[in-house]
Amino acid sequence: MPTELRPTLIFSAADAVLDDVKVWQSRPLDALYSIVYMDCIHVKVRGSGAVRVKALYLASGVNLDGIKEVLGL
Repeated sequence: MPTELRPTLIFSAADAVLDDVKVWQSRPLDALYSIVYMDCIHVKVRGSGAVRVKALYLASGVNLDGIKEVLGL
């Protein structure tokens, strides 16, 4: 059974993390990664009275210390 979420709850949750997301997106990346992966996930997004499938691309990498990082979405 699907769970209903009020739009106000979703917007307030998004606002709560927006500053952290902006900091994460503007952080400096290493100049070199030993491995870089690209992946795509297809997700259903509801908007304007319709459900559409959108692609979410994920870039991740392994830095020279062997630590995995999400490079971008």
